[in-house]
Amino acid sequence: MPANINSIFLEDCTELEINEIISDFQNGKASDIPVKVIKKSSHIIAKPLSKIFNDLMSLGSFPEELKVGKITPVYKKGSPDSIENYRPISTLPIFGKSLKNLSIPDFIISSLPKTYSTKINMVLESLTQPVMH
Repeated sequence: MPANINSIFLEDCTELEINEIISDFQNGKASDIPVKVIKKSSHIIAKPLSKIFNDLMSLGSFPEELKVGKITPVYKKGSPDSIENYRPISTLPIFGKSLKNLSIPDFIISSLPKTYSTKINMVLESLTQPVMH
């Protein structure tokens, strides 16, 4: 653990943490992979996901593929021929959201002095900023 009080040391994520995050996924939410499928396979995918996430955190890397969102126009009302009658729905990769949740939990950020928590949030946002296609 670092001796510097201005440093943060993050433990590797565990299979249990991955399973907890997966269990918190909301059924029926828009996702690149159906949430039901992920939940039913969590006992199989948790171990490899924790290894991948830990490797990415060690490298300080957030893959572009996990930032790319898909925007789908969803019809609201009125004439279907008018673009104003559609609203955009973005679907982000579900494992990109998971990696962001694992990087620094909200309870840690909220317990830090405001200047640190603001800086950490800015860094996380820049790392995980979605790229829409």
